[in-house]
Amino acid sequence: MLRPRDFLLLLLIASLWGASYIFIRITVPALGPWGMVCSRMLISGAALWLAARMMGRPWGQWSLWRRYLLIAFFSSLAAQFLIAHAALTLNAPTLAILNATAAMFAALISIRVLHEPLRPTRAVGLALGVLGVAMVVGFAPLRFTWAVSLAFAGTLLAALGYAIANVYAARKLSDRPALELAIVQSLFAGVMALPFGVPELAHAWPPTATVFLSLLGLALACTAAANWLYYILLQRTSPTVSLSVTYLIPCFSLLWGLLFLGETIAPLQYAGFGVVLLALTLVTVRRT
Repeated sequence: MLRPRDFLLLLLIASLWGASYIFIRITVPALGPWGMVCSRMLISGAALWLAARMMGRPWGQWSLWRRYLLIAFFSSLAAQFLIAHAALTLNAPTLAILNATAAMFAALISIRVLHEPLRPTRAVGLALGVLGVAMVVGFAPLRFTWAVSLAFAGTLLAALGYAIANVYAARKLSDRPALELAIVQSLFAGVMALPFGVPELAHAWPPTATVFLSLLGLALACTAAANWLYYILLQRTSPTVSLSVTYLIPCFSLLWGLLFLGETIAPLQYAGFGVVLLALTLVTVRRT
């Protein structure tokens, strides 16, 4: 089983990432997909770099730049752009439930790359996780157009990108500090997005106060802090276990809606919470 502190860390990360979809829905229409990705990653990277400097910690090793580039591309550049573009068509709960497939992708990739056995309990847990998220969120009827279809495909590709980056980090960068990985992931992705993001930001400048505050929340809390904590969790567990956090993200999205927007939660959604917690238990259990 997960240690209690790691489980609490899992809940904290899920609560932060659960709020990110609300911020994305606010910032992307105003800043554009590339504008959001560029500003989000550069602000979060700069904040983490300043934190490393203040604590006197190293933040990167130049000889590993190719590995940094790969995790930044898959987890922060490509994945974030795909989600941002899909946010123009899909709502936040739909994005969250599709993002939950990252844990399944990580489990399947880990079988091949990390030789991590897919035990029956973990396989059942992965399947239950998807079922539980579906119960929590519920599927709104959508008219399938090309835009909707591309948004669905793009979000699934983003989840696959998360899985690839996490398995690669677990295999090639497991000895590097979590803070370092969070810094280089954001900074490299932000720099790569600059040529595409600057034109969109110039067109959208100056943003409204709501957009600006949402961007700060997205960059500092949901990206800088959450990614740092996530790499700590990844190094303590495994890609499959750490990415099981994606099952809790839709639950927290609904919870924030209940607390701050006055939305209600149906009985079926409460049952979904129970299924998600059961799935987490099965996915994170360790053979003794």
